[in-house]
Amino acid sequence: MKKIYLAFIAVVICSFCVVPTQAQRTAVNSGKTFPKKSAGTNSFTPGTSDCDTINNPIPVGWNLVNYGVSGNGGNLVGVNKYGDKEKAMYFDLSATSYAYISGASFYFAYANSNKSANLTKTVSFKVYADGAGGPGTQLGTSVSIPLSQIKVDVDAGNTTDITFPAVIALPASKKFYVSVDVSNFMWSTAGTGTKDSISVVSNTDNDAPPGNAWEKWSDDSWNDFPSSWGIDISLVIQPYVSTSASGCSALPVKLLSFNAERKNSDVTLSWKISGELNMKQYEIQRADNNGNFKTVATLNALNSLKDQSYAVTDRNVFNLSPTVQYRLKQVDGDGTTTYSRTITVKSNAAITDISFANPFSGALKLQLNLATAQQVAVNVYDMQGKLVATEKPKTYNASANTIILNSTGNLKSGLYVLKINAGTEQAVYKVVKN
Repeated sequence: MKKIYLAFIAVVICSFCVVPTQAQRTAVNSGKTFPKKSAGTNSFTPGTSDCDTINNPIPVGWNLVNYGVSGNGGNLVGVNKYGDKEKAMYFDLSATSYAYISGASFYFAYANSNKSANLTKTVSFKVYADGAGGPGTQLGTSVSIPLSQIKVDVDAGNTTDITFPAVIALPASKKFYVSVDVSNFMWSTAGTGTKDSISVVSNTDNDAPPGNAWEKWSDDSWNDFPSSWGIDISLVIQPYVSTSASGCSALPVKLLSFNAERKNSDVTLSWKISGELNMKQYEIQRADNNGNFKTVATLNALNSLKDQSYAVTDRNVFNLSPTVQYRLKQVDGDGTTTYSRTITVKSNAAITDISFANPFSGALKLQLNLATAQQVAVNVYDMQGKLVATEKPKTYNASANTIILNSTGNLKSGLYVLKINAGTEQAVYKVVKN
């Protein structure tokens, strides 16, 4: 009986020796303030009735700061010495008609590492349903981007804008969480240890409206910030929501450019996309001057709201034919396909591609691609052969060049002949001025 009593006393004493983890946590306001940026400083601009961005503009009552962790402990809303895995923001849209989320804008305070190799590691972004007062089941598919991409955004003073591979339906309650997963990274309190400095901007403690920040600890439990840190804050995470599964109609996918550049026996195809959303992939298709196109390269879409540039090189393409044709096939998430214009590339041609509006208004603007640097002269003649506009000979670089014939702005409406001379090569077109 005596042994049992002593064991009981020992348990009671030890229970007072253990300090709860959350009681050990102390947040420190870094004192650095941040401007109130609009969501999607890279490209996104909401503006249709079926699409909106939550907390955009940032509420008037929020004062934006970055909290750290005491004792050289890293970042409160990011990577820290406790090994927190995720930081999330709670949203309740039950009073709205919005039922889908297509992406979000994240305002990062810091994105760097003292180990340069860690910049290639990825940060994941997720959506969770409400699980009776905390993040529950994950919804849809997460999206991941390298830390280096976020660093570029932070250095440029931009938000980081992401879109999910497919539009995500909100739960019936319309209560959900958007999280930043930083479990790939670590923070060491040792002077020479790894310090992955990743942090989301937040407002200050007790700003209005009340905060809704949550975090996932190293033991996979979810905890709200008042319980964890004794502060009530919100994170600057701004979801893109819509009333329909088609997402935000304010975000059409637009092909800004598609170019081909010959380098000896290889051809490099490059293209630029604006408002990329719910895209699956891009296919480069080639025809050996016979009109029968076959896919020669496939690239997965990055699905970013920023303008995105892609490039792929088709090697030794002139082995079967001295002339080849290329087009870009865009494959949407729902299987819809669209095609770009066709570009013809010749093995011995100085000019690899010419594009312009026809008919044109104002001044005629040319997009000229050259295989190698060439001296180029551009002239416009009327139908009687009289020279009416000219661009003096000038040496242009290989790849894409823009030439604007300002003197064509004064031409009357009608039919003209455009002649482009590049080295010993000449291209002739009939053009119409509106």
